[in-house]
This record gives sequence, structure tokens and C-alpha cells, in this order.
Amino acid sequence: MLKQRVLTAIVMLAVLVASILISPLAFCAVMTFCVSAALWEWLRMLHVRAALPVAAVIGAALYFSWLAGLRIPDGALLALTALDSLVWLVIAAGLFRHRGSGYRLPVPLQAVFALTMLPLAWCSLMRLFESGSWQLVLSVLVIVWTADIAAYFCGRAFGRHRMAPAISPKKTWEGAAGAYLFGVAVAAALAAVFSGRSDVFQVLIFRRVGFAAAFLIIVFLTFFSMAGDLLESAAKRQAGIKDSSNLLPGHGGYFDRLDACIPVMPAAVLILLLTA
Repeated sequence: MLKQRVLTAIVMLAVLVASILISPLAFCAVMTFCVSAALWEWLRMLHVRAALPVAAVIGAALYFSWLAGLRIPDGALLALTALDSLVWLVIAAGLFRHRGSGYRLPVPLQAVFALTMLPLAWCSLMRLFESGSWQLVLSVLVIVWTADIAAYFCGRAFGRHRMAPAISPKKTWEGAAGAYLFGVAVAAALAAVFSGRSDVFQVLIFRRVGFAAAFLIIVFLTFFSMAGDLLESAAKRQAGIKDSSNLLPGHGGYFDRLDACIPVMPAAVLILLLTA
């Protein structure tokens, strides 16, 4: 399983790099496909009959609106990302409150989240891309990837105490601690190595708010990353399935891969707007 997981990750990374090298239009197309696929999977989990056409229409609308140069004004984007982050704080509180008994969201509310949160995550990702090119996007993704990888390996090596047994039994407090520790360490390393750049998220926040506040921001985003992962686990458990789909061997589906990005991307844009 780990070998298959790694091979699929290499292919996904190769596709991402190729889209970056080809053109912004190719990058936008790849990101739109990923978000649309995740939207389809989430709606399908909720037994929405028109899941595929709805996801396709929304994906097309997002892509062609970007081609047409339509953008959300900064003020509106600030309000939307702030509201999104507030909702995620409420979701996270519910997840941890019911981590031992199970967390269930009404299907209509999940549908609303799917239809609003995923497009906003896409808009936030493309705003990051336009603000600092692929380097800014990648530096935010590094936060998500670090949390995921560190939690997985630290959990396997040291995990003894289950963090949310009724939602995701394999996740442990030791894995979460590893995600925070490595998240901060990697952020500090990136800020040091790329200190002269202005298109790396870690450098920008360290420069704008100082080391102490920057570390808190990394912890906050790592927390959101794990909250996104837990919400998707709760949704799958509520639907009675293991993976959102089998489109990505070893990983499940696109929703399985993008779950942590859904709260993190808008939160990263919110932080950049607030600290500009």
C-alpha cells in the first residue's frame, strides 16, 4: 500500500510540475479538474443524483471565469475567507467535542459546504498563484503536506493515544504533535533558506509579523489541515465508505487528497490579506 501510495504521489507531483511548466492555463485546468473531481466525490457521498453534472458545470464556470479575467475583489475575498475560517473553527470544535462519539453533519449542510467551500478553496489557490506564481502556492501546500506526512509517520512510529477514535481511529495525539513540530521546523527552514524571496508564504509571514506570530500562524494552519482531514473522515464514516473514490490508487480519491487544503487555502489568503 505504501509503495502504491508513493508511486501515485510521484505521478500527481509530476502532473503538477508539468502544468506549471507548460502555462498558467494548464495549471488552472489541472487545479480545476482536481477540485471538480473532489466536488463530485463529496456530492456522490451524499447521494446527490446530479453530482457529476453539477461538479462539471461548477468546474467549467470556475475555469472560464478565470479565463475571462473575472476575480473576486480583495474586500469581498477578505470577508469570504474570514467567514470560511470562522465556520471551520466551529466545525473543528464540533469534531473534537465528538471525537469519541462520532461527528455527524446533516446532509443538506454538507452539500452547502461542498458547493461553497471547494470553489472558495479553488479561488484562494488561484489568487495565491496570481499573487506569487507557483512558488507561493507550493509553499502553502508544503504546510499541508508536512502535516500529513509527519502525522502519518509519527503516528506509526510513536502513536499510542487515539485522537478521534469514533471519526478516524488511526489518527493519534502523537501523530498530531509530530505534525505541529515538523510544521514549525519546516516553516523555519524555508524562511531561512529563501529569506531573500517574496513569493514564499513562510518568508512573507515571518517578515510581516515576526517569528513568534509566524509560528502561531503555522500552528493555526496545521490545525486547519488536520480539521479538514477529520471532517472528510467523518463524512466518509457517515456515508459508510472507506475512500471517497478509487481514482487515485493508494490514496482513494481527490477529496481524500484535497480535504486538508479546503480550509487551509482560504485561511492562507486571509492571513496574507490581513498582513499586507
